Amino acid sequence: MRIIKILLCLFMLAFSNLILAQDDNFGKLVSRIDNYMLKNQWDEIVVLAPDLLIENPAKGDGYYYTAYAFFKMNQPDVALKYIAKAEKLADDALTKKINDLKNAMSSDKQLDASVKDAEQLEKDGKTGMSADAWNRIWLSRKVHLDYALNAVRLYIDLKKYQDALAILNDPMVSSDSEAQKLIQKLNATPQMTSINSYEAAMKSGLSFMDQKEYPSAILKFNNALHFRPNDPKATENKNIAIDETAWEKAKKTNTIGSFEEYQAGKTIKTHDKEAESIIKRSLIYHGEKAANDNDFVNMESNLKKYISRYPFGEDVGKAKGIMCDAYYRTGIGYAKNKTSGGQTDALAYFEKAKQICVDKKDLAGQIHTAERLLIRYRRPDRFFYAFIHDSISKYGISVGSINNPDIGGYFSVRFNTEVFTSSTYFTVNNAGVTDGNTYADVRFKNEIRRGNGEALLGITAKVTHPFWIYVGAGISGNPVFWKMDTYDDNGDYYKTDWVRNTDEVMWKIVCETGLIMDLSGFNLRVGYKTTNFSGGLITFGIGFSVSR
Repeated sequence: MRIIKILLCLFMLAFSNLILAQDDNFGKLVSRIDNYMLKNQWDEIVVLAPDLLIENPAKGDGYYYTAYAFFKMNQPDVALKYIAKAEKLADDALTKKINDLKNAMSSDKQLDASVKDAEQLEKDGKTGMSADAWNRIWLSRKVHLDYALNAVRLYIDLKKYQDALAILNDPMVSSDSEAQKLIQKLNATPQMTSINSYEAAMKSGLSFMDQKEYPSAILKFNNALHFRPNDPKATENKNIAIDETAWEKAKKTNTIGSFEEYQAGKTIKTHDKEAESIIKRSLIYHGEKAANDNDFVNMESNLKKYISRYPFGEDVGKAKGIMCDAYYRTGIGYAKNKTSGGQTDALAYFEKAKQICVDKKDLAGQIHTAERLLIRYRRPDRFFYAFIHDSISKYGISVGSINNPDIGGYFSVRFNTEVFTSSTYFTVNNAGVTDGNTYADVRFKNEIRRGNGEALLGITAKVTHPFWIYVGAGISGNPVFWKMDTYDDNGDYYKTDWVRNTDEVMWKIVCETGLIMDLSGFNLRVGYKTTNFSGGLITFGIGFSVSR
């Protein structure tokens, strides 16, 4: 029993070695066949493929390779017989190979039909169509060089050298020495010289375009158009280069004007939307900056241009708001200037704000106030002449100015007739004692004259139309005269004289203040004056004024 087991093990080991040896030989055969396929040695494959069946009769690979070889030797009917045998022994991997081979054979049938069509077109004299057909056949399966050469031959007959060269320059064709000679010959023809020059110019132009060297690109595209006038591709690329040159210039200058110039130019305006976006942003930016700098000329130039050009633009509201704030702010500033010019300027800016503002609720009030103040400040400065009077100085005149609204000045003189009294050569005091008289007998007649003469300088200042306040100060002369009779030494009456009293104060300080009302030419005043700051009295005046 033990011997049987040992013999059985030895048999199984021998059988396994045999199987491994067969697999190893099978693989070597497949490798040799694959090598023959690369070399297109189909006869060798027909001889070697049956050995695969000997090594492993259960696998159909020998039939498959035999079928493949006969297909390549242009014996499709024989190939189909071996395919049928291979399918009976095929696993999944072999089935896929078999299907690929069937598809290739089907494609070959179509290729044969295409070849017949190309040959028939040439027989019918349809050279161009035949050349295109041979070219399509070659491109579909680059295995038969004859198909390529047929197309080249016909293209040369048609003088379509560029199409012929496209085939000849194919790596699978150009390696042929005859093809190389033909390539050189074709390239030397005037037509191909022109074509090659065109293509070289186009290639250089496109290279310059990639490097953003647009002026150089334009020159190259002009060269290309020299060889092929009105060529769409050269024209298109030239127009792009011209447009890019204009765009680069606009960006380098980087002003609103430069981008407007780009838009107004005759290029294809590839960057038109970008230019418009830059212009919009710039108009708002420069307009706002000018507004902040109180540069109204540039503010209006930029922002009004934006509103006019883009009435539905997203920043129209912002542009109007900037101008509104600038006008309103400036108007408020001028309104603080208490002159007619200040109010005139304020109203000018308020009116501009009125045209554009929507959120300044107090604007109407500001305009009303400025209009009222303008009337006030616009009144002219006036020069007045007035007759003035008080209980002591019955006669007087005052001349001066009442300004609007600045400070004015005046000069006044007052007097009474007593101040002009002619006195004698001697004087008297309050005790009645005379001094310097010739006769001792001088008798007081109980009659006194009090003279008064004043001169004052002062200022005027407007309170509110039509009233001005005035304040002045000066000096007054106040001589006092006694009426006295003189008797000579015999006791006889000699004469009567007015004698100045030396005990009375001659010079005094006089101050005054009051109110002037001027009704555009008619001038009235009332005031109060004091002499030596002791007591006081009311003064009056009436006169006229004239514009200065």
